[in-house]
Amino acid sequence: MFSERYGLPADLGVHNTILSNLAATGFVGGGLYLLAILTVAFVAFRLIVSTEGVERLLWIAMLCSMATFHAYSSWMAAYHWTVGNAAFWLLAGATIGAASRRYRSWPTNAEVAEEGLSTTGRVQG
Repeated sequence: MFSERYGLPADLGVHNTILSNLAATGFVGGGLYLLAILTVAFVAFRLIVSTEGVERLLWIAMLCSMATFHAYSSWMAAYHWTVGNAAFWLLAGATIGAASRRYRSWPTNAEVAEEGLSTTGRVQG
């Protein structure tokens, strides 16, 4: 191995999550990973722009935490760090879930209760 020539451990990984994904999955997988994280960042930015007050602070904190993860993983080997990756994808899922709930046109639970509709799809009566 190349790293063993310089007295380093053989299992020394790439110290960048994006480059690690690129090396492990090729151009297609690396591109899809980059697309996924940029899409989540874009959705979080849209939520920051479209909200105000305390909710805006929440989305700013969410975007900052995801950016901090990638800043940290750009110089540390975080590719095989299960807890860190799980935390990032949980934040990403919460962001996408909140955005889909905010922008979809389905009735909310309060509107369903107010109109006497069924939440299970069954006819009440």
